[in-house]
Amino acid sequence: MRNKTLLITGAGGWLGNSINIILAERINKLPYKKIILSSLRKSEIISQSIFKDLCKSEINFEIIQGNLKDDQFYKNLYSKVNRTEPLEIVYASSLIHPNNSSDFYKVNNGMLKKFVKSISTYNLKRFIYISSNSPHGFNNNLIPFDEESKYKPIGNYGVSKMKAELFLLNYFHNNELTILKAPWFHGLGMPERQKEFIRKTCYGFFPLVFPGINRRSIVNTIDLSKAIFNILESKEYYSKYWICEKNSISMREYLNLIQDSAFKQGFINFPRKRTFNKIILPPLTSLFFSKLDMILQYFGIYSKYIHILGEIGMNIEATPELYNGQFYEHQFEILEKTIDDEVVEAFSY
Repeated sequence: MRNKTLLITGAGGWLGNSINIILAERINKLPYKKIILSSLRKSEIISQSIFKDLCKSEINFEIIQGNLKDDQFYKNLYSKVNRTEPLEIVYASSLIHPNNSSDFYKVNNGMLKKFVKSISTYNLKRFIYISSNSPHGFNNNLIPFDEESKYKPIGNYGVSKMKAELFLLNYFHNNELTILKAPWFHGLGMPERQKEFIRKTCYGFFPLVFPGINRRSIVNTIDLSKAIFNILESKEYYSKYWICEKNSISMREYLNLIQDSAFKQGFINFPRKRTFNKIILPPLTSLFFSKLDMILQYFGIYSKYIHILGEIGMNIEATPELYNGQFYEHQFEILEKTIDDEVVEAFSY
């Protein structure tokens, strides 16, 4: 019975595009009478081809364009949602690389609180919040993060996401809230920053902190999107899940995969060699830049490149056992099988 409304914020962008792809695949099985897609800019909203496919279904689709910080957004929402009917929300709006470090709190905390309080009079049934590994910092003890791991945020982004999680956990009941913790994204529909990472890696200009054996958990945005709908459809309630591929990957392995794929497909004309990485940094580089990043952010200064240098040599690893145990039929995309398409997209200007 289609008697519910689904609201997806952050419907544009990398994750948003993947959410819309899975939405189109499952459209005839979903129990919604209305789905509302929200995005900051019209250009970020889903492709016209996918939107046409969605509109062919029995579900009523609507778009709200605007900033969640503005009152006009909530006036538009009020006009589109029947507050007596069940409402489910996927909150995928977040700020990752700001101009000023104080913007982390304005968006990841202030905007979130305004949104949550604005829906207090609606008939809310589920609230899924997309978080990250950042509230937990680094795996200094080499033990992968799980749902019981303590918060140890690094920098203002990590602190802002931690505060967002704590606010939501205190505000909602256990059967209303689910926090999805996702590590490093990969997959198609990537933003320019990910394309730049792949291209620099192909030419050997993405830094490798020696010896490059630090582990990173990763997740394809398609798999994170599948997890969102799996959890929406589930009758079991857990307040947190880590969503990532079962096996983590070392930074050296990741860079090698990209370089091998680029050579195989003709984007570079020489095979990878052990000396291919032109920028090899000493072992304590990330520790130094992580400390520098925290100092700069303390004074309100944010540098994307310093932040990245503070992470690339660190272990950031999680275990998805809770999710995999419950949703064992979910077969994850594997980086080794998707990397060729991702390299092609990175070189498509």
